[in-house]
Amino acid sequence: MHLIGIAQKPEGEIDDYRRSDHNDFKDSNELRKIEFSGQRVNKISGYIELWVFGEKVFEMPILEVAACPENWERAYEDVFALNKVKMDSGRQK
Repeated sequence: MHLIGIAQKPEGEIDDYRRSDHNDFKDSNELRKIEFSGQRVNKISGYIELWVFGEKVFEMPILEVAACPENWERAYEDVFALNKVKMDSGRQK
């Protein structure tokens, strides 16, 4: 039988991990600080959120958005004063 050794980092040393700078990975305080406006998918809470100038103004469960995208489209229109919003299904046309 052959044993395979596993290299270990010295105690106290950590990987060079850096969190993504994408808004989906920022916390609420960070979004407020940068006065974020737009849509954020919060996978921790399970909601899709709409933000305007650093304030969360609307949220809807991801599963509800998937089941009835028209409700999300209407909310997006209302929040951002847009017309005829349609979600991209992600499917090839």
